[in-house]
Amino acid sequence: MTVMSSIPIEIQFDDESRQTALGFVDVGINGCVHRFLLDTACAQSKMSWCAHTQTLEKIGVRESSGVFGRSQYDEVLIERVKFGSLDLSNVSMARAPEGERGYSLLGMDVLKHLSLRFFLSEGRLDVLNGQLELANELEVDQG
Repeated sequence: MTVMSSIPIEIQFDDESRQTALGFVDVGINGCVHRFLLDTACAQSKMSWCAHTQTLEKIGVRESSGVFGRSQYDEVLIERVKFGSLDLSNVSMARAPEGERGYSLLGMDVLKHLSLRFFLSEGRLDVLNGQLELANELEVDQG
């Protein structure tokens, strides 16, 4: 397997513990760069509210459930999502409502298209050109 692209990942450690950290990457959304938290526990990606995302056309409503209960988000259509060598067209994402605080989340709906190798101590992840051989099949359900 060869590396198709290397993507910088910004690691932010928890203020109280170096055992806990968050990883952030830049993702192109319709030509604008947005900062997303990599979240492999998130089934569907979600964008935070900002001047750019508020201009995206609402195509529906999306229900979400998580640790803190159920939420409803606008579903918007993204014409183009660019992340490393991944270039997707017509991707639907949830958009947080105006005033909601939180991160944009890059979830498994996007990440499942990639073979990634993480180098956290170097602050990068590599996108590989093929599928990794897995001991067990990765199952992704609706939740």
